[in-house]
Amino acid sequence: MNLKSYVKGVNVIVDTLWGDSGKGKIVDMASPHVDMVVRYSGGANAGHTIKNDLGEFKLNLIPSGIFNSKVLNVIDSGVVLNPETVSRELLNLRKKESK
Repeated sequence: MNLKSYVKGVNVIVDTLWGDSGKGKIVDMASPHVDMVVRYSGGANAGHTIKNDLGEFKLNLIPSGIFNSKVLNVIDSGVVLNPETVSRELLNLRKKESK
């Protein structure tokens, strides 16, 4: 994928499909080129798998840009937040980080 086409300003990745359309993977790939990744809707039923040098991560609520330390990751008020799910995801991320 050629990500050089990103321009300064606002870039939005969105679609009207439900299910695995690849949004999480595209956001993960684009995250080195952006300042912020915002999860703005949906809930814990959404999911995406990110594979990188640290391993494989299954995320439901945490934004896909989480693996880029220069990116501000935001969970917006439009997300149906399940505290148990987000806590479990954060715990799993910390476990992998400490290895």
